Amino acid sequence: MWPFHWLTGLKGAIPSDQISAELYPKVFAWINRFQATVSAAAKSLGKPKTVKGTEAAALIESSDFAEEIGDVDQNDPSGLKRGQQVEVWPIDTGFRNKDKGQLLALSISEIVVETKTQSGQTVRVHAPRHGFRVRPSSQGQNSKL
Repeated sequence: MWPFHWLTGLKGAIPSDQISAELYPKVFAWINRFQATVSAAAKSLGKPKTVKGTEAAALIESSDFAEEIGDVDQNDPSGLKRGQQVEVWPIDTGFRNKDKGQLLALSISEIVVETKTQSGQTVRVHAPRHGFRVRPSSQGQNSKL
């Protein structure tokens, strides 16, 4: 849905002689129903509360963990093991900032590392496997949180 919704909002992105509400009324009705639903949901929820960095950190640190600890795939070609100290970072931007901590879970889709915040609270950093690197780290925990 998003590509259709997005394109119809960009003036000149869709040639009206080839794609229009007149030519594809059901598609455009679908887009309009989607927009109406999103608008109604946004109106009923109200404006999101804006929080500062320190307040966000406090909320995160005081929260419970949302899921159980996963598994480390025994067949993962990295050879990494649960409990091993690792560092994780994105490969596109922000690659100079690496999160370091104890490996909790590693699958084909996700990396989960337990680390400590600057105030000493334990948090779990979840990163997608695609677009991120993970490797053993000989250094202690040093999260950027």
